Amino acid sequence: MFFKNIKFFLPLLLFFFTFCDKPQKQSFRLISENQMVEMIMHMHIQEAFAQQQGFSLIDSARVFYYQNLDSILTKKGYSRVDFDSSFAYYSRKPIIFQTIYQKVIDSLSVKEIKGNF
Repeated sequence: MFFKNIKFFLPLLLFFFTFCDKPQKQSFRLISENQMVEMIMHMHIQEAFAQQQGFSLIDSARVFYYQNLDSILTKKGYSRVDFDSSFAYYSRKPIIFQTIYQKVIDSLSVKEIKGNF
């Protein structure tokens, strides 16, 4: 069930971060591929948690989601601009982006099997 949600949210995330991104003149720090894997994995876990809690995707879940994303970014020393720009950067490189998401799916599968979310 969890992976069906990923298939739904992946295109949504891709659209959001690619097309809804306002042009920014600020510079950003490119987040490494491995750190992107970790952050995206945490994002999907938070999305699943929000859904399990019955949050509406439009209202409460969005607030919950972005608060948790900001918390993850802060812990890693990155800003939302760094993350959004890195996501957009990798999404323009399909082979790298596919590799990142395959690692996300593999990591989530291992966590699901071990039951340690």
